[in-house]
Amino acid sequence: MAESGRVLCLKDRKQLDVTGVKEVVSFDESGAVMLTEDGELCVEGSDIKISNLDTDNGRVSVCGRIDAMIYSLDKTDKKRKRTFFG
Repeated sequence: MAESGRVLCLKDRKQLDVTGVKEVVSFDESGAVMLTEDGELCVEGSDIKISNLDTDNGRVSVCGRIDAMIYSLDKTDKKRKRTFFG
């Protein structure tokens, strides 16, 4: 299996580093929504701030209390099947 090279790294639920980001759609103190190469990523929590924003290179760092990271199914990916849990 070929490795995509994209990274989602959570440190102590306080800092999240993401690569493969195409666009930050929205963010506020309760969360952020990003379009990534793997689909839409929603980050939920409190006191959320974007500490590093480099969409030219696809890198974003989010800090604060991170409670959840949720990928939405990429609707253009016909290979994946939606199940009860996913």
